[in-house]
Amino acid sequence: MTPHDATKPGLLNAYAVMTLIDGILNLCLGVLAVGVLFCGTIICAPLGAYPVVLGILELVQFGPLNRTPPGRRDVPVWLAVMQLIGSLFSNPLALATGIIGLVAGNDARVKAYLGGGGQANYLSLTCRQCGFDLRGSVAAGHNTCPECGADAPHITAARDSMRG
Repeated sequence: MTPHDATKPGLLNAYAVMTLIDGILNLCLGVLAVGVLFCGTIICAPLGAYPVVLGILELVQFGPLNRTPPGRRDVPVWLAVMQLIGSLFSNPLALATGIIGLVAGNDARVKAYLGGGGQANYLSLTCRQCGFDLRGSVAAGHNTCPECGADAPHITAARDSMRG
């Protein structure tokens, strides 16, 4: 039996067809992979920039927020908002951290501990007897409440802390 007399076995035929199909498929997948890598680095690169910038800002803000005594006078609301936006990049931890940051930024105990603006500073600049807002009196240099005439020595301390 010579090689040309017999018909090609089905197994060899199947192997040849499968090789052809696999070659075309691998070629398409290779071109697709190169296209995805190209699009991923050129077009989709800005999508990766936001989480990187957010991570750097979070690391920079960690020091002042964690320092004892506090290195900040308030909770950075802008960072909490950026963390909420970061949750759009499939980061559930950023969502939780952003919500906690906004809640902490409005908590009176946190404001009192940080000694910054907001409710804690506002309470230190009200008359302890009648509740009159003494912020204008602090700037004017008065140590008594213009509303009820009560002595307000805490205004001097507040005025000194505002001067730095």
